Amino acid sequence: MLAIFNSLFIGIVFISSSFTNQILSGFSRHLAWVGFGLGIGFLSYFFHKNRWKDQSIKDLISQVIISALTGIYIALYFFSPTVYGTLFKNFKTFYILILLSVSIGVSYNKTKKVRDIWKNFSKLGPLTLFLLLFTIPTSVTRLYSSEDSHGTKLIPFSLEKDGNLDLSEFFINLPVIPASEWTPDKEVLDVPSQLPSGDYIEHPFFLTVYDGKLLSAFPLLPGLYNSIVYFSLKLIGVEIRTPDTINLSSSGPKMHAIEDFIYLEKFSSSFLFVITSILLFKAISKTASARTSLLITLLYSFGTTHFSNTSQTLWQHGFVEFLTVASIFLFLSKDIFAPAKTFLLGMILGSFFFVRPPSIIIAGLFGPVFFWRLRHLYIKEKIKLLIISATGILIPLCSLGLLNYLEYGHIMGGYYLMEKSFALSGMPNRFIGDLWEGVGGLLISPGFGLFVFSPIVLLSFLGFFLIRKKIGFLILPTILSTLVYLYIYGKHFIWWGGVSYATRFLSDLMPFFAVLLLPAVTISYKRTLLKVLLILFSIISIWAHTSAMYSDAPFIEWQACKRLPIREKAWRWERVPYTMPFKSYYPYITGKLDIEMIHECQLGAAAGSIENRTAFKFNNNSVLLGTEKIVPDINTYFRSGHYCAKIFSETENGQNFSGETLQILITQKDKIFLSQSLDPEFFKNNKSEIEFDITKSGKTKISILKKGEKPVIFAGLTLIKGNCE
Repeated sequence: MLAIFNSLFIGIVFISSSFTNQILSGFSRHLAWVGFGLGIGFLSYFFHKNRWKDQSIKDLISQVIISALTGIYIALYFFSPTVYGTLFKNFKTFYILILLSVSIGVSYNKTKKVRDIWKNFSKLGPLTLFLLLFTIPTSVTRLYSSEDSHGTKLIPFSLEKDGNLDLSEFFINLPVIPASEWTPDKEVLDVPSQLPSGDYIEHPFFLTVYDGKLLSAFPLLPGLYNSIVYFSLKLIGVEIRTPDTINLSSSGPKMHAIEDFIYLEKFSSSFLFVITSILLFKAISKTASARTSLLITLLYSFGTTHFSNTSQTLWQHGFVEFLTVASIFLFLSKDIFAPAKTFLLGMILGSFFFVRPPSIIIAGLFGPVFFWRLRHLYIKEKIKLLIISATGILIPLCSLGLLNYLEYGHIMGGYYLMEKSFALSGMPNRFIGDLWEGVGGLLISPGFGLFVFSPIVLLSFLGFFLIRKKIGFLILPTILSTLVYLYIYGKHFIWWGGVSYATRFLSDLMPFFAVLLLPAVTISYKRTLLKVLLILFSIISIWAHTSAMYSDAPFIEWQACKRLPIREKAWRWERVPYTMPFKSYYPYITGKLDIEMIHECQLGAAAGSIENRTAFKFNNNSVLLGTEKIVPDINTYFRSGHYCAKIFSETENGQNFSGETLQILITQKDKIFLSQSLDPEFFKNNKSEIEFDITKSGKTKISILKKGEKPVIFAGLTLIKGNCE
């Protein structure tokens, strides 16, 4: 029956999505008829095989409705970068409400008891959980991507256009530097490759050059997966614009069609995110109740980097997580020694290296676990299973290894050439950092620490001591792989993972910690203290990772638009990224607001300091596009009362001229509490403090505007309740 309902679901999804695409595109997408054909094929199978009873009619109707809405959701999702963006925003809310209503309704009808809804919901099945998990990351309107995944994003279009993996058509005007003029510079992320002529070609670190081709420097498997998703979507009529070229000789290269291929990346990432989460749910269900399995799955899905990174961007970590969860699933299977599963396990373990080389430690530690499982078998059976698993390992080793060799000239692929490029740039070893600073940063730093962003992981360590028999095999792989990862990435010269959110480098380990939550969760049902800790840590972890997707403040902290070096930003407890949404309420309690330009997104040029604050020079090129603002408006909450504003600013080189340079505006809707212009008279009198009144408590906007043609040096301002000194 499950196969029948799944066939019905897929068939209706294909048909409704194809039909929606054709309507919105004016019936011009002929390939959508393939989707119609596949959908009709699945439906034919359903009606031929199905022998449902009267009591299943309600389930059938719900299935048809949800399937049709899912198809429309997928179709509208890919129209969201265009004129149908508003339509998708409205529809996704409707779709999510329908999913929740149907799920809660079915859960209630099982026992007719409100207290059983949670327990019954956990037993609805993987399809319901799949749809709910899938809608959450795809409903995120923020485009949260990274240059690291540019190669992965572009491979589908290169395969479609030229039938190869060469990305040269997307990146033009790569600088060629004569050998006589080349000087290594390890301070930039543009790295060199040496041409046969002896000259150097400079390119971004995420690309590499080999045999006249411009290739992704990162593993190909994520890009090939993205290609499968891309060509599958084309079957139902989804058309995604081919990205424009990037001119690498100009500053700040942009892609005019960037939204389209990032939407594809997010869709592919979300799909991988859900598959991994569902597989984890099925794995834990083999040793725990459905309710416990669901709770752990939700904590893993939304309380770790599995959501804030894996669900939005095609990092390599998502595939390592998938392979790890798949391995755990097979180890928890009763028939792990079935030839098919042994062969599959071998293929999975052989694939780790070709996704992210350091993850080979995980595969290597799963190997002894498999050998230990064989200890009770006869010699002949052991040899048979070892040969089967070795054959499975050889499949990715030969196929992906050969592909890497043909494309990159080395079995390691782009990583090998990337290391050569970094060496040419003056950094032969990237693992040169201070180990203890890196380990401390990975675990407890306020900007990136694992225990700060996912404190729920702390409860996973109970699994080391309160071992459940079926998950005991994870203890050794978890401990050793964690220690190795901490050593490797603790010494990395950018242990924080570059422009990333939370503890990205430790994402590969999250499935281990998720499964090892099992003892803590089951014991918490009976122990109040543990239950309180579980609830508290769960709230913090889920907020830390979901707020980055749905709130501006954590995302801005994640971006590299600030001038404070990431290493310094990582250790500021007063600026933990996921607490930033609450920052606007602090002045209401403390009566104080401090605006430092080094913490704000702005385009000024560094210009010394003013009273120990880093100052920046602003001219007409430093304002935000289409406005006079030098920073986005700052919205915060103040109590009514008398305030003192201290402004840290001066003219360039003490110049004397007429006219305004800056204006500070403090307003509430149509009420103006302060409108201070900074002009030569202001600087002449050195009047840096101004008193004003806020007559009404509430949300207050602070605007900093550039005026006139002359540049100004500005380091920020403070607002304090009370009189100026």
